[in-house]
Order: sequence, then structure tokens, then C-alpha cells
Amino acid sequence: MKVMLPIADKKKGNETVARGFHNASYVCIYDSQSKSMDRMPVKAVFSNPGELGKELQQIGVSTVISGYLPPMALRLFARSGLEVFRARGTNVTENINFFIQNQLESFTTQKARETWGCNSSCGSCSSTTCN
Repeated sequence: MKVMLPIADKKKGNETVARGFHNASYVCIYDSQSKSMDRMPVKAVFSNPGELGKELQQIGVSTVISGYLPPMALRLFARSGLEVFRARGTNVTENINFFIQNQLESFTTQKARETWGCNSSCGSCSSTTCN
């Protein structure tokens, strides 16, 4: 199983979880079988946003951990069959360990709305992020 996190700082051993994929320069992909972490530019993974789910499945990613996700991005990941968890803090290694120990909470639509300031269904706020 592979787990992907957006990272803001690529310094090995000091990676921080980015606010979300929209402002990440790199992603960290953790492989639970080999216990390895690969870092790559976001553009290498997200070459076609419309095919994101397919692209992640092709490289074996089944889980996403992020501190922030717009509701539409969360929906896209869920429709693609990806499990999505909310990061605890900003340390990449700690979040991978939290994941291994089953200590991360699922990133729900309600959590995404709260994070992005949406009070009810999409279209009810003035945000251009959702619409």
C-alpha cells in the first residue's frame, strides 16, 4: 500500500506537510511494504488533474494524508476509491507513523467544509474554491 502526503519542505528528515496539494511543491509517497519514502515534484504525479484518481492508482497510491483539502478535491479522491485521512500536525514522518498506528481520523466532507469555511452545501458560500 502506498500513502501520499503533500510536502512543503523537501529537506530529508525535516519534511513538513503542506497546507494542501494546491500549494505543495512536492509529494511524499510512503510504501508500507518496503517501508520507503520517495519524494517527487507534484507535477510528476498530477500531470492531468482530470485523471488524478487514475494516475494515483497507476502508481499504487491508495491513501492520501493532508491537513487541508477543498471539498471538491476530497470528493474527487473519494470517487477514485482513495482513503483520505486528516494530518495531525505538520511533521511528515510523524503522520506516517500515526497512519501505521491507525491514529489518524478520516477526512470527512464536514471536516473539509469546516477547514475551508463552508457552512453547508457547496454553493451556499462565497468561496470560489468550491464552485
